[in-house]
Amino acid sequence: MLKDIAVIEALDRDLNKENLECGVKSNIIPVNINKGGKFSANSSVFEHDELNGLISHVRNLIGEVATEILKGKIKIEPTKMNKRTSCEYCELGSICQFDTSFKDNDYRNLKKLKDKEVLEKVKSEQDEKEVEKCQNGQQHKVKQ
Repeated sequence: MLKDIAVIEALDRDLNKENLECGVKSNIIPVNINKGGKFSANSSVFEHDELNGLISHVRNLIGEVATEILKGKIKIEPTKMNKRTSCEYCELGSICQFDTSFKDNDYRNLKKLKDKEVLEKVKSEQDEKEVEKCQNGQQHKVKQ
């Protein structure tokens, strides 16, 4: 969610200028506003550049998955966090035939991360990719 009061107000009509000064919690979006109109620490809001970084990261992940699918690599690997699995929400169980008793049928265990940890991880991965691009660019220049 973009860290912008105007955006927040547009998404949740109960959050308006009159009650923002008193402090309020949204029942619709993951935002809490402290007295004085500031976002609380547990609000899932991001600065513009952070949100753009997250969007870029997700686009890269989608591209990587699409490439794997086009190569024919389609692995059955539902996610699991604590005791909850993505299979609980999936209507395609009869098609995918996921069963942990089969060889190579394992859950991809997810760890709950705080917003700050996610941003740090995404930034680190983006920095690594930039270094790789620079190194590959230099290697191409040397070969020419």
